[in-house]
Amino acid sequence: MDDLLRYHGADWCGFALTLASLHLLGNHRRSGFLLGAASSIAWAAFSVQAESSATLLANVVFCGMNLRGWAKWRRIPGTNGVETPDAV
Repeated sequence: MDDLLRYHGADWCGFALTLASLHLLGNHRRSGFLLGAASSIAWAAFSVQAESSATLLANVVFCGMNLRGWAKWRRIPGTNGVETPDAV
């Protein structure tokens, strides 16, 4: 049981948020990017505890990319809530 909580649940939180993010993005939901950013924060917390500089850097970049995706995503009027990335 100690191994399951070695990183205070940051790894499990990152895992769950990543799956939820991918599910939402697969269903064309903009909120998937916000969960992706949250998962990157959880993974960054894990990387600090695991002392992995590469993982920390990667998740800082991933968090920024998720926030950029969220900012560029928009709803298409008349599509019953389906969302799509901006063409610009």
